[in-house]
Amino acid sequence: MKIVWASDIHLDHAEDKPGAFKEFADSVNAQAPDVLIVSGDISTGIGFEPHVRQLAGAIGCKLLWVRGNHDLWRTSFQAADELDVYLTGVLAGSHPPDFWGSLHTKDEVSMVSDEVCILGVNGWYDFTAGETKRAPFIMNDWHRISDFVHGVYAGEDERVISMRQSGLSTALAIKKLNAGYEQGARKFHLFTHVPQFVETCSYRGLPTRPEDITLYCNVSFGVSLRAWCKEHPDAHLTTYAGHTHFGKTALVEPNLLARVATAKYGSPKFEDVFEI
Repeated sequence: MKIVWASDIHLDHAEDKPGAFKEFADSVNAQAPDVLIVSGDISTGIGFEPHVRQLAGAIGCKLLWVRGNHDLWRTSFQAADELDVYLTGVLAGSHPPDFWGSLHTKDEVSMVSDEVCILGVNGWYDFTAGETKRAPFIMNDWHRISDFVHGVYAGEDERVISMRQSGLSTALAIKKLNAGYEQGARKFHLFTHVPQFVETCSYRGLPTRPEDITLYCNVSFGVSLRAWCKEHPDAHLTTYAGHTHFGKTALVEPNLLARVATAKYGSPKFEDVFEI
């Protein structure tokens, strides 16, 4: 299977640059892939469905995604999941949905072969990296996603809500890894949005500052993935993420390779083309 992988294409920003969307779709089609996988931030919550439909109609291949933080703006986690289930069915039509739609809401992994599978969860930053009390800015997520707005009104804070979402995604990912392993898979390709390892969080080629990284990494997810790989030494896991907009690759365990894609607002591009 030939895969084009992209992240943080932000098609809402591409609307401001004539030809940007067509250029991106043409570049994907030129690779003649079997599937385009986007590891989050396709658009914003209100633009997500029209942009997914536009993208699916413009590329000559199947489409898979996980959601990023921007994809949740002006909606909620539950509403986004419900829409993703609906869109998955619409795009797949009468075909099996293995390689169409949301990887997060799929109960099963997508088996490419007897030993290779694709899986994904949306993921979230968990506030456990770096200097959590010195984050120098406020995330738009906190006042544009209803779970945060309502949670704060109910007396919770952003850290608690983020950690809860991180924990749910982590548990779901481990469940899917175990399910794939039981089916005989030994090569796993896991797509999510927020990087899981400090080693892959970079800014302009330099490590992300301690006071910033709390909002750009999901350390607890990474701990769980490291533990899973140590418990399954005959398996090999590659993770794919975005969020930071600065590419980085790191071998964090002998059988665990972590990748993060580059991105630029208004100029959607794919990160890599590979076969599995």
